[in-house]
Amino acid sequence: MNSRDRNGLYAGGSIQPCSSDREHDSRSNRINTARMVEPNGSGMTAISRPKRLRSTYARMRYAKIVSMLVICATAITVVSAIAYSSVNSEKARALDLLPPYMLEGLITDTVGSSYNCTVTITNVRTGESNITWSDPYDGYYRMDIQHALPSAFLPGDLINVTAINVTADLIGWNERLVPTPPGGSMWLDVTLNGTYSAIPEFPMVIVPVMGMMILFVAVGLTRKGKEQ
Repeated sequence: MNSRDRNGLYAGGSIQPCSSDREHDSRSNRINTARMVEPNGSGMTAISRPKRLRSTYARMRYAKIVSMLVICATAITVVSAIAYSSVNSEKARALDLLPPYMLEGLITDTVGSSYNCTVTITNVRTGESNITWSDPYDGYYRMDIQHALPSAFLPGDLINVTAINVTADLIGWNERLVPTPPGGSMWLDVTLNGTYSAIPEFPMVIVPVMGMMILFVAVGLTRKGKEQ
């Protein structure tokens, strides 16, 4: 019998696989497995692992990285908050050690009558303010601006005192620079010589706001009409 049979599948008594079968097997191995080489005691050993395991490992690795970043960000935030709180506490303790500085005066109208007014005291330089009330019998008010204002004051700061009595529709204000050196207290009277309801700020603010609200309602109704 010849070295090749009628189908050409045998040569020299041994089975020769078809080239297409070899290409198919190698392609299948590349698709289904990933080759990894790991060291062992005697040399290098090739290990095949499915791609599914490789993707799972990658997801776990990314999850660990994200967790570490979140932990680091949280730690930084906590440390910053503690440091900020510590600085504010030190600042508050330093202010508490300072002696009080009283701002005081009388709130009266143009004929000398006194009222129970809401008195807003503001450091114009810092924009910080605090509120007290005047005595209805003599119009006297007072505030320790060294401790009532968060940043206290500096010599030369402009202090504004605004008094309002809503019931009598009265308002008045006065301003004064803190003297240099400040001394122990400062006196600042206020005369109620204006009408609170005549202040133009309220209509100047409320009219644009109402206009915007009406515009939003009109736009919303128009969109609903188009959708229907």
